[in-house]
Amino acid sequence: MKAKLFLGGALLLLFASCSTDDVLPPSVTTEKSESSKTNLDALFNSSDKESLKNAILDAKQLTRSTPSKDYVSLLDMVLDNDPILLQFTKEEQEYIKKNHLTYYDIFNYEDLVPNLNFARLLNSRGEIQVKDSIYKITPYGTLSTSINNREALDDAVSKLENGTFDEKPTNGVKLKSTYSTLKENGTIVPMTRTSIENIPYSNFPSYTSDSHTFVGKILGRVFGDRSVKHHDFMKGYRIKGSLYDYDYGVYSEVGAFVASRKKRGGFFRKLNGWKGTNAEELSITYRGVVLELDLKIPKLDFPKAPTVVSEYSTLDIPGLDKPVPCIDIWGMEITDQQIMKFGGQGLKEGLKKINDMVNKNVNPNARAVRFLTPDKVYIVILDKQINEYNVDQVRKVFNSQVKFYLSNKMISNPFSFQALYNFMSNVRNLPVKRMKAGQVILAGKINGTWGGMRISKK
Repeated sequence: MKAKLFLGGALLLLFASCSTDDVLPPSVTTEKSESSKTNLDALFNSSDKESLKNAILDAKQLTRSTPSKDYVSLLDMVLDNDPILLQFTKEEQEYIKKNHLTYYDIFNYEDLVPNLNFARLLNSRGEIQVKDSIYKITPYGTLSTSINNREALDDAVSKLENGTFDEKPTNGVKLKSTYSTLKENGTIVPMTRTSIENIPYSNFPSYTSDSHTFVGKILGRVFGDRSVKHHDFMKGYRIKGSLYDYDYGVYSEVGAFVASRKKRGGFFRKLNGWKGTNAEELSITYRGVVLELDLKIPKLDFPKAPTVVSEYSTLDIPGLDKPVPCIDIWGMEITDQQIMKFGGQGLKEGLKKINDMVNKNVNPNARAVRFLTPDKVYIVILDKQINEYNVDQVRKVFNSQVKFYLSNKMISNPFSFQALYNFMSNVRNLPVKRMKAGQVILAGKINGTWGGMRISKK
């Protein structure tokens, strides 16, 4: 792959390999290669998409930067004999080797694959095999084809670069639009966390994402902004972050991340001039994040109007540090338009909308709401802040394993929700289908100064 595919964005200095061997999940295998780890064409091979998702989620089993010695991972340090180095200047080559940069660093995959557990399964060219298909992650989206047609990927990449790739499948190669566009609107651990009210986020730049995706220059459209944004808030330092909803075809992910960066010394022609640096504090604040869950609803005797089932359930969502108090509401007349009105709303506004919807004052300590309709299940995160200290990045993922914990008090409800209780009690894991709306405030403090951004999805 040509290095110019990976221009733009900031770089992150990441993990060097550990010395321990890996234990792979039993359902995942690795394609063997004749020339062992120096074979840059070797692939991680998963038997199916579900096994791949399990391998990504079961990160505790992956103790090295690569789970096999048979292929070179994105998270491996760049090999000294890799011909890709010839496309960098001599100064850049020396910097890459001296600082032990990974392929993830030099190709700027931080913007393309925020999840390191997924990134470590990709080879050094951003490729992975699932069953008999090969997938290649690029800035334009995900290319896929039969493993026997692998050589056609290079031709597709060249056409993506020069803008001649056809939207229709070309030589058996398909393109999956992966990334959402964004349009611009407008180190000491502290004793206590900084609340969002004490962070000057009103001075941060604001961005709005829509549901459209970009496919580069191939359709003659403007390439568009990446979903990763930067705030150069003081000389030599920046905060970068994203509220993202990525679909790679073989795997999808919904989440947010914030990172602190410091300008590198020296002049680089191709290698990006930013590196990770620890912030005194990094913060992610969610407001009115609307998640649609992937679930088939059984036939239940729904009340007509929105009705409170429980005000004291506990909801455990990956992406939040701990379970949050939740209100459960169901009804036949709950519409998608009503749910979307919670997008970007803070706690006070969100609770008021709920009170108006159900004609009663609900638990003011709730931080999330779960809506069950005859067709869909939604979760709305009203308000939640996460702070970490002396780190250079915080990443939170909503994508899967949304667990429900329902109170037994539901059974004593005068409307008799026994059928609903039985159904929901048997559901342990609900994957997030997509993020429909919401706002995230991303912030970082370096040398006592805050920088960051506000990103909304509408």
